[in-house]
Amino acid sequence: MKQLNQAEQAAKQELQEYLKNQGYKNYIAYETGSQLVNLADSHSDVDFYVFYVPDKWQLLTQNTEREDFVQLDKCEVKFVVIPQMIKLLMMGDPNVVELFFQEPFLISNGDNKIDQNLNQLAEILYEKRELLPSLSNGRYLKTCLYMMKKNVRKLRPNKKYYGNGSFGKTLFEYVKEYLYADAYLQIMSGKVHLTFEQVVFPNEKTLDNYRKYKKINRFNSKIRNDTFKQYDHHKLQHIYRSLKHQHKTSNHDSKRLLHEIVNLAPVFY
Repeated sequence: MKQLNQAEQAAKQELQEYLKNQGYKNYIAYETGSQLVNLADSHSDVDFYVFYVPDKWQLLTQNTEREDFVQLDKCEVKFVVIPQMIKLLMMGDPNVVELFFQEPFLISNGDNKIDQNLNQLAEILYEKRELLPSLSNGRYLKTCLYMMKKNVRKLRPNKKYYGNGSFGKTLFEYVKEYLYADAYLQIMSGKVHLTFEQVVFPNEKTLDNYRKYKKINRFNSKIRNDTFKQYDHHKLQHIYRSLKHQHKTSNHDSKRLLHEIVNLAPVFY
């Protein structure tokens, strides 16, 4: 179990109170952002995804594909219904997939069948986390490549960043997306040198590089070009084109896992 820092402890208490006061009955909460990937400092926010079971009225009358964002005093929270969580996994969203490489930050533990299923679901997602990128049948890789291209367009001299955005943070996101895509391609080629777990929770050397990236606020052409040379997204595209017609990205283990997830996932209460 992760040792919580002071900010996380305060955020946990606030989130628990909010969930109770707002009437959320069945849910799984996961940490995201800098706290998840061990890049948090004393000024870092605490961010959560809360996947919850809607009631029948919510499911049938509201747009449950939309993420509800709530800003609390000590944390920021995205609320997503469980059915949409599964869709995001199937779409291959790497920012969602990486959540399940940790145990739940909070989980409802009522004496009912729905919470029992949620606890089993959380256990399976964590135990079989290395298979999660394969659930999307190749969309995970395509999403990573798309996100990299998007960030390449942002890494230009005249780009204006808003909110918490910066040149360095975009560079960090680009590198992480590259490593996720590279790990997936290694699986496709049958030569695995880097696991997804090692990308989500990198060694100290990689973390130091990430910290250096995130401190860079202004555009720096040398750093950008050196990073593109080391993490060449064109090379990944070339490898993908050479492998995609000779490899099935979905296997029996991932299909079996998907069946387990669907069978356990509560749709509404």
